[in-house]
Amino acid sequence: MVELLTAAARVGGATHLVSAVTSVLQHGPKVEELTCGGMVNQVREAFAETMTSVVQLASTYPIACSNSIGLLCVIPYTRAEERCLVRSGLVQLLDKLCSLSSYRDQSNTETQTMKQRVSAMAWAGFQVLSNRCVMWEDEEGAASAVEHSGLARQVSALLTNHLARATECSGDEAAGTEALQEVLSLLNNLSRSKLGKAILSQPACVSKLLSLLLDQRPSPKLVLIVLQLCRVALPLISAEDCENIQLPCWGQDMHVFEGGIQDPAARIASLLLAKLGDYVVPGAQTALSLASPDHSQPSAPASAAVHGGTGDRERLEETEAQDGRIAVYVHKREDQSSHEVIQPLLSCDGRPFRLGSGANMEKVVRMDRDLTRSGRAEVITEDTYPPSNWLLSETVPSKWM
Repeated sequence: MVELLTAAARVGGATHLVSAVTSVLQHGPKVEELTCGGMVNQVREAFAETMTSVVQLASTYPIACSNSIGLLCVIPYTRAEERCLVRSGLVQLLDKLCSLSSYRDQSNTETQTMKQRVSAMAWAGFQVLSNRCVMWEDEEGAASAVEHSGLARQVSALLTNHLARATECSGDEAAGTEALQEVLSLLNNLSRSKLGKAILSQPACVSKLLSLLLDQRPSPKLVLIVLQLCRVALPLISAEDCENIQLPCWGQDMHVFEGGIQDPAARIASLLLAKLGDYVVPGAQTALSLASPDHSQPSAPASAAVHGGTGDRERLEETEAQDGRIAVYVHKREDQSSHEVIQPLLSCDGRPFRLGSGANMEKVVRMDRDLTRSGRAEVITEDTYPPSNWLLSETVPSKWM
């Protein structure tokens, strides 16, 4: 088969042959059906070589071979085929195909482009593949000592890249949030397995989780998932890997405020403590930035948009000290109506807006629309202060400095 695929690649018609060969491979090597046990290794080697050739050809014509790629993902692999998966580069091909999507119209199949449909197929295939890898542990238990390092690195790279694409969504915000929730939920499910722990122990994955924790765009539900993942991932990081973790812009200068901390692990701990303090007293980090001698130069005013705006503007605002202003957002649960969230704000002391003017009535209408559409809405942008009254009314606020 390898010779046929090689010849077809030279003379043309490779996509048709890929489809035919994949239909043969889709049931796996089936070594359990061999009556001669001495041929097991030869069959597995031939299967691995053929699959590698198929993946190489499919990566050259990914759109035309999309159905074949999907079949490769649902092959009933066993733990013995792990090396075959790593060697074939199937996970790397799925990573390449997942990048074809811009997440702007994922939920509308009628208007999706061909590349977006292929990307959605690749992501679905990857989820099947990753869940099968987790099943290996359930089926064979702890008796097997097969390492997952090679596969874990490839899966970690795909998840980290997919996570980055979801957080950098610049189009349909709802689609971006859905993609972010999908990848975080998959990571959370994988975290219970050895494979998942190997993925979470990768510095690139931890770097992205810390960045997400400070991104301010995810809802409280997604932030909780990120915190759960950090709880699993951080104890798995070695001292050497800590040095390879890239701290978010918000935390790159934490050692300045903490007396010159240089140890990477201590800087990560300081960052988490500072974030905890920022939840208790919103705006505390801004006050530290303004008090620091390294931030004596005047800076541009903070943006009132936390979830919108361009990536360049957000990166600029993260790296500059702000002028002490803060934008406060409220979130609602899926089982809440927007009225249940807005009403406590209107009745609490020191309410954020007066209902006498038409402009503020428009603000209430806009908040109702935003809460209904995306589950969050901007309340106010003023000088930094803790929104304690809203917390007492059981309203969930978030903020952007």
